[in-house]
Amino acid sequence: MLRGGNGERALPRGGRYARRWMRLGWGTGKFGARLKELQELAAAAGRKPIPVGVFGSPSKPEWLEKHQSDGISRIVFPIPPADRDTALPRLNRTVAL
Repeated sequence: MLRGGNGERALPRGGRYARRWMRLGWGTGKFGARLKELQELAAAAGRKPIPVGVFGSPSKPEWLEKHQSDGISRIVFPIPPADRDTALPRLNRTVAL
């Protein structure tokens, strides 16, 4: 089950039940601490570390480096709904990272 959320009970539920976690919000500053908390909750429930992904991350090198150091296993980049001539260059820049 993929879980995510920012509410007070979101991480405890994720630690007990999630097979994967998707980051929603948090930014790069708080994310490492929240990720550590999630993994501690999983361990306390007798579970292995939970793979974590990020949805909607900016495709900037500094964000990618931070996500990698936080242990992120999947990043979903936003590509705007647009015609091919608008979207393809942005997609190509993202892939080049």
